[in-house]
Amino acid sequence: SSAPRRLLDQLMHVPDWLDWKRIERGQDVFWRHVTYIAAGLVHFSLAGGYNSPKFMKVLTSTGYLTGNGTKARIYETSQFVTDVMRSIEHLRPGTGVAWKSIVQVRLLHSQVRCRLALLSKAHAKYYSIEYHG
Repeated sequence: SSAPRRLLDQLMHVPDWLDWKRIERGQDVFWRHVTYIAAGLVHFSLAGGYNSPKFMKVLTSTGYLTGNGTKARIYETSQFVTDVMRSIEHLRPGTGVAWKSIVQVRLLHSQVRCRLALLSKAHAKYYSIEYHG
């Protein structure tokens, strides 16, 4: 079978251990406490990430710290979290809005890893897969 077909099969597969009720309870907790969770994500998770030299190297290497990169990243992350936490139906493989967002993020991260691998080969002193990840 072709690589795109194998990827789609993997993306459509729901593991037997997945507990939709537990996910739904997590979504309910998220929305009950969204104000505090959002503040924590913005002020601690995001800010903490910017204090990590390895994380910063990835962001500078991909252009996410140039121009409107930071604003775009915050917006995209907020939209992703909203999509994922909205409802169980949004997570259904193949049709859910959140499922589509998850696939887009996986593909984006894969593209970034490929670009960084090429950068590491061409400029090992600038970016090291072994050190930066």
